Amino acid sequence: MSLVAVYFFALHPAVLPARNNPAFTLTIDNASSSPYTLKVMTIVALLMTPIVLAYEAWSYWVFRKRLSRDDVHLPEPRQPLSTRPQEQAGAGTG
Repeated sequence: MSLVAVYFFALHPAVLPARNNPAFTLTIDNASSSPYTLKVMTIVALLMTPIVLAYEAWSYWVFRKRLSRDDVHLPEPRQPLSTRPQEQAGAGTG
């Protein structure tokens, strides 16, 4: 863990160094968002987080009952093809 921290501190102004040309290195200033974007995203997060939490609570409430084997109606199992009566009697060949 500390090795990763030392590596990132050694790269400090660079977030993603470029191999081919140092001019293409992504720095902290290049990678950051503008103050306007951060304000808009804060407002969106404050409005949408309660909506998402309410939806999660509602879906948990709707699906709160655990199902048992008696609640699930399965179709009758089909017989394998080789044991069906019409194939044993030779019906359907022709």
